[in-house]
Amino acid sequence: MSMPQGGATMRVDPAEVVRLKTRLEAVRATVSDFVLANSHALAVVPFAEDDVSQDAAKDFTANADQAIDVTRQFIDQLNLTIEGLQGAVDTYQLADDTHAMAMKNLGTGIGR
Repeated sequence: MSMPQGGATMRVDPAEVVRLKTRLEAVRATVSDFVLANSHALAVVPFAEDDVSQDAAKDFTANADQAIDVTRQFIDQLNLTIEGLQGAVDTYQLADDTHAMAMKNLGTGIGR
């Protein structure tokens, strides 16, 4: 398989990276707060003393526990994504600082 003719360019606006990171941090906070405030309320108490009610309560509680576990995994993935975006932001900032210093050095050498 050959590469298509013409080059492909990917442009990343550092401000959009920061904006995305901020939005994901807000999602993380909302989901984390929800889990913290509501996870205990998902445990199901049997409606009656019969075996069917007891088993149903156990099943519902197990499903709720699984949902909380999956939600915590989602939060963990958000954390990894946010860390990656912060790394990109730091890289862009370093590149900007490097370019600014290079331009300053070029400017001081002009006209000597």
